[in-house]
Amino acid sequence: MVRVGNELGKNIKKDFRRNYSMGLKREEERLNEKNKFDGNLIFGARKFHEITNRLGSGKPMNLELTPEWKLCVDDTGNERYQRKKDIYEPVNECPVCGNKERRYLVSRFGLDIYRCPECTLGYLDPRIKYGRIHEIYWSDETSANIFTTDAQIKVDEIKYDYGLRLAEEWGLSGKKKILDIGCGTGLFLKRAQKFGFEECVGIDPNKLYLKCYENVKGIRFYSTDFESLKLDELGDDYDCMGMWSVLEHIYDPVKFFTRMNKLMKKGGIFLIFVPNTNALSTRLFRGQSPIFVWKHVTYWTADSLKFFMEKMGYKVELIETVISEIGNIRNYLSWDHQYAGSHENDTTFNSITPEFIHKNLMGSRLMGVFKKL
Repeated sequence: MVRVGNELGKNIKKDFRRNYSMGLKREEERLNEKNKFDGNLIFGARKFHEITNRLGSGKPMNLELTPEWKLCVDDTGNERYQRKKDIYEPVNECPVCGNKERRYLVSRFGLDIYRCPECTLGYLDPRIKYGRIHEIYWSDETSANIFTTDAQIKVDEIKYDYGLRLAEEWGLSGKKKILDIGCGTGLFLKRAQKFGFEECVGIDPNKLYLKCYENVKGIRFYSTDFESLKLDELGDDYDCMGMWSVLEHIYDPVKFFTRMNKLMKKGGIFLIFVPNTNALSTRLFRGQSPIFVWKHVTYWTADSLKFFMEKMGYKVELIETVISEIGNIRNYLSWDHQYAGSHENDTTFNSITPEFIHKNLMGSRLMGVFKKL
């Protein structure tokens, strides 16, 4: 096996820094585009978390168990968080490259994350059994209450428009068909309609989003889990597919993409948006970072995403980072609550800028554009 972390990793930042300045606009203008959907920068860190239902009792930025977490672990008050019995399964090898070697990375609320030394992918072990986790997905109110807020919709619209322009810039072959895997409220598909796509199709397992499609014309929505969907119902020859904060939920990425590849036309563009395990915020917060959560079974880096997409038959057109979390970082470095603090404007840390973060691939989310060969 090729050790991505040792060999490919030497050149990957150089490649991505070059890509950072290509494409949509000049480097400075691209940064401005990304800053427009960075909630910390638009609203301020604490305010953004409050108005998007992330902060408060039982919510993810409160650094305590959400209602969904309580279905997976018990807070015993003794050794604190204990996994509930009979709902977990072991993971004996890396879900991407099959390597059985690993090293411990971090723990959060009773769950353990390991990293593969071959491809740098992180993964949960043990993880919640597939059948049980989808019972929780079907009624995940915490997520639904976040993504239906006005502030979140505002930043997501800008983010999705940015992604669609990237797809066009890197050779989108047409605008006939687009598929959004994990479409949530359907916002990306609505933006795709405005962008000119004729046929818009979405899939999501959370039934709380069903009401979002009741009066929407021109979007075909399937309420189902991703791995169980029937491909013949979806058709084929898709010009574009999107996975926005979804890849980290997929239990068998190789099997999943093998199926999805049957639907994508040659030259089709895949847009992927996924948490960045090597983000500056995640490196600082470690076990307090909300990306380490019961429903994220894989944890991606720029290296592992590039390795995986090339393995699945895609040309890597662009991998960059977005979402600086700069307010959260400044709060934390000022010995304050990173998500509810009042030090986000502390000038002590003015050298830590969105430009510095994104040029070094340390934004909290990876954004990738991939073309099917």
